[in-house]
Amino acid sequence: MNKLAFSTNEYRGHNVRAYYVGESGEAEIEVCRPDRVVRVIRVPAYKIWNYAAHDTDLIDSILGEEE
Repeated sequence: MNKLAFSTNEYRGHNVRAYYVGESGEAEIEVCRPDRVVRVIRVPAYKIWNYAAHDTDLIDSILGEEE
């Protein structure tokens, strides 16, 4: 069962959520719009806080790819 580690505030219509994946030592990062998940990234669990600190950079990068 996945456990929510954090969910960021909305930025440019997106937010970032991170989940610990069971006892695997991994985490899943989801970049979400209100209506859907636009990207899922699996990383070692210790790295999730980098995504919390740089959530706006991640969202800007994804939006830049869409242009």
